[in-house]
Amino acid sequence: MTLDTLEAHRQAEMRAFVRSNFGLKGTLRLHRSAFGADLLRSPANVILAPVLLIVRLTGLFAKLLRFHRTAIWMSRRKILLQTNVSRQLSMRIMAFFAGLDSMGIGFTIPNDVLEHEVAEYTGVRSVVAEITTTCLVLMAGFVVFQSATPGLLSLTLPIAELRAHALAVEDFPLGLSVVT
Repeated sequence: MTLDTLEAHRQAEMRAFVRSNFGLKGTLRLHRSAFGADLLRSPANVILAPVLLIVRLTGLFAKLLRFHRTAIWMSRRKILLQTNVSRQLSMRIMAFFAGLDSMGIGFTIPNDVLEHEVAEYTGVRSVVAEITTTCLVLMAGFVVFQSATPGLLSLTLPIAELRAHALAVEDFPLGLSVVT
């Protein structure tokens, strides 16, 4: 097999993997496991994200100062909580790489390095997804309620107020005819 053919097979397998795991059906299958304890772990990871950033930046600074053991130690710290989604995604990615190896088109990556990098990716991916969700909810709150709604729980007050108003109007003896 030529180098070009090998690379073409790898690219085709990667596209198929991305489609099956990050396409609409794949992501819905993946995120079914997000219910339960992940509803607590994900927001905790958002809180821990600045700590992760500080630890990683400290590790990079230590590397620049040639404190290699400290840099390695800092880069190996597990700050984020592992979610069910990140665990499942890690297993899928590891299986993908094992499948590439079994087809003879894999990469020569030591397993411990691959595991570390996959864990880093899935952890950071979870935090980015949670931050994105929070930003979308915040923007939706500004558009719909003209106020900051930094989390789904904070949407409950404006929605409850709208619902209470609607019920009060409905329960008023003259109903909607007086209000309109």
